[in-house]
Amino acid sequence: MIITGKRKLKLDKYLSRLPKGTTVIPGFRFTDNSKNILLKIGFSDSFSEGETILPPSKFGPICLFNAEGKEIIHKDKPMETAYRQIEWTWKQWSGRYDTETMSKLVDVPYKRYPRSFIPPPSI
Repeated sequence: MIITGKRKLKLDKYLSRLPKGTTVIPGFRFTDNSKNILLKIGFSDSFSEGETILPPSKFGPICLFNAEGKEIIHKDKPMETAYRQIEWTWKQWSGRYDTETMSKLVDVPYKRYPRSFIPPPSI
């Protein structure tokens, strides 16, 4: 059986055709372009058996979730006050003609819905 496509979330519809207890061995068609792709993802040059990786989050939404986790926004709950830090910069007079650039970090409050963090599965 050949399964093609970029992303498969459920294999049930493919595996349901097989009798119970059947051994399944996944395979990968290796081409010249495949080696470059595998190196970009994070595999080593040797491609040793049993090597595992965590692809970087830039490869798509599933890789982003596996590497960094996800937040669920609860819009059914009341808003909470959260804070973000920003740097304020201004020019301050120091003498008759001179100015100094001053800056400080400020916590700015804002309202948002509460969130729950789902840790990354890293698989």
